[in-house]
This record gives sequence, structure tokens and C-alpha cells, in this order.
Amino acid sequence: MAPWALGNAQVTSYVLPQLAFGGGWYSALYFTNQNNAATSFTINFFTNTGAPLLAPVGGTSVASTLVNVPANGTALVETPNVGALNQGYAAFVLPAGITGYGILGQIVGRHSGWEALVPFVNVATTTNTIIWDDTSAQTQVALVNASSINTVVAVTALDGLGNTLATSSVPLPANNQIVSTLESLPGLSGLAGQRGSAQFLVNTGNVSVLALRSNGLSFTSIPVASDIPQANPVPFNVMHINAQFAPLDLPAELVNYTIAPTNGGTAYMSTFPEGVTLVGGTVTNQQGQVVTLNFTTLQATPNTWYAALNVVLPDVASGSMTLTITPVSTDPTTGVTLGNVSGLLTVTGTTVAGNIISLSGPIFGTYVEPPAAQQ
Repeated sequence: MAPWALGNAQVTSYVLPQLAFGGGWYSALYFTNQNNAATSFTINFFTNTGAPLLAPVGGTSVASTLVNVPANGTALVETPNVGALNQGYAAFVLPAGITGYGILGQIVGRHSGWEALVPFVNVATTTNTIIWDDTSAQTQVALVNASSINTVVAVTALDGLGNTLATSSVPLPANNQIVSTLESLPGLSGLAGQRGSAQFLVNTGNVSVLALRSNGLSFTSIPVASDIPQANPVPFNVMHINAQFAPLDLPAELVNYTIAPTNGGTAYMSTFPEGVTLVGGTVTNQQGQVVTLNFTTLQATPNTWYAALNVVLPDVASGSMTLTITPVSTDPTTGVTLGNVSGLLTVTGTTVAGNIISLSGPIFGTYVEPPAAQQ
């Protein structure tokens, strides 16, 4: 991870994974404002159990502090070497245009001693990888779960050839922090005297990782490669579908309908010209550009929706559809995307004769998706 917290168009939540003050230690957080207007935000200090941590800031013990950064200016928040050793982490939300980094320092005698740069880490990270070398030094890690969900960190240590040396499962409750040497984590004692890489992975919640290399006389931070899950973009805008529906043993019938995003792209609606609408569609799977939608709610007006082989449903009661959408090509000149659809459609209703019937079968065909400006 780069030592600067990257700014973007939105606010982003970060942690300083290791904060220490007192007992010969101090910490500092530096911020710069790349905007032409002053901005402010709050830093919260926490113990390793997620409780508020009283930190000495500006001569006062506080669990949080307001940071004011002038336009194009900088700001510094320090927790000096005061009293006994206290450890924890700091959490804050950086407005757009604010970047920075942290410092962790140790005072040796009457001298300033050693300092290490401590990067700000995005709290949304789920996978972190470090390179460690314990042949002549010792690796220390700080793990922070800044989410509200308890998690378990799966640690996998590999040697220089990519072979697995050891694995570990480290429970990390919500808003908690763990500080340890790498070899002291459960099951990793065999890493002493070796070198390689280590991955820290969570399947639920989040984990932010700081790694330090120490030889007993000095220490420095180890770069951490972090992966942040990307929110799936709106898979498409309005899509015009030309498909065939083949329920039961009936012949396939041509069905033309549209699918469009609703609620700001968080759901989808499928509209059939016969007066039937499937709403509440959600993305249940997305692999690259291949998207699967699941519709579970049907709305209908009294109408003849399906008439193949004299099966007439003037009263449609319920329906559902699972549809996989696969783009094939996009015209670079017009921006029109062509693709294929396939899935399963089920519609239940009452026939003219008063019989309740459920029509279920494959629905398949092609679609045309014009660019948003043409929809």
C-alpha cells in the first residue's frame, strides 16, 4: 500500500492500525488539504477492545479530536510520550482531497530514537499481503477489524518458492485490534528464522493490517498490498429483449419485453407489453460482465397474458424469473451493446375456464442495450 491515503471524490474511512504513547513511545498523524477551501474531520481513538481511548492531544486527554485543515494547508495531531504505555488505534473519515500518513516513534534515552512511517489503511480491506524476513529480524503485525461484524482472519504463510509454511485462524471481534509478532500468532511459531510472504484474509467483516520489521535496535514499516472489494456497478441501463418462452410442453412463443434499473440501480423491473411487470429484481451473481438477475414479485393488470394452444391467463397471480445476461459486443461508433439472455420464467394464474395453472419454462433470446443518452 502506498504511504499516502489516496483521496477520491467521496469521503473514505481509514484507520491508523497502531497508535502508541507513553512508556517511551509517541505517535503523530499528518494531514494535507489539496482543496481550495478549509475542511475538518474527527479522529477517534480506541483501545484494542474497541473502547474509547483517552489520548493526550494538545495537553488534554480526549477520546476524539477535531482536525481543522486550512485550504491547501497541513495539520498535525500528536500523542506524545506521556505517562505509562497506552496502545490502540485511530479511526477517521477523510473528506475528498485530504491525504496523509502516520508516524510511530520510540524514544531511546534522551534522544528521539527511531521512527517508522505508519500508513493509513482503508477500513474496507479484506485481503492484505506482506513480505516478511525473520532470518535476521522480527516481523510484528497489527490487525484491526473496524467493522461491526465479528470475523476470523485466515493467515497463510508461504516460503520463497510459494509453498505453504503454516496457516493460522485468528478470531478478531468487531472494532477490535490485535498486536503481535507474526510468529506468535496461533500455528505460526515455525516461521522464526525464515522468510516469505503472508496473506491475511477475511470472508466477513474487514481487516486492516500494519506490518513492522524490527531488529531490536530500530524498526521500519513493511509495505502491505491491500485489496478493497469494489462495489458492482450498475450492470446495464434499459435493455430491450427479444426472447422466446417455452413453458411446459407448449411451443415457444415470442416475448418482447424490457428490463430497466430502479431505485438508483439497486433493483430492476421487467415490463411485458401484455400488462405484466416483474419488479424487485436483484443481482444474485456477477462474474465480470455476465450478470444474473432474480425477479420474485409480479404485478399485473387483468389481461390475456399467454394464449398459446388456447391457454389463456386473464388473471395472473404470481410470477418469478431468473435471467442471465451475457454481453457479446458493443459498437464503438453507436455505443449499442448486443448480447444474449437465458433463464427460467414462471407465471401462475387463472384461466378463462377458472382453472389455476402454472406455466414454467426456459426463456431465451437476445437483447439490445442502447447507450444511456439514447434511452
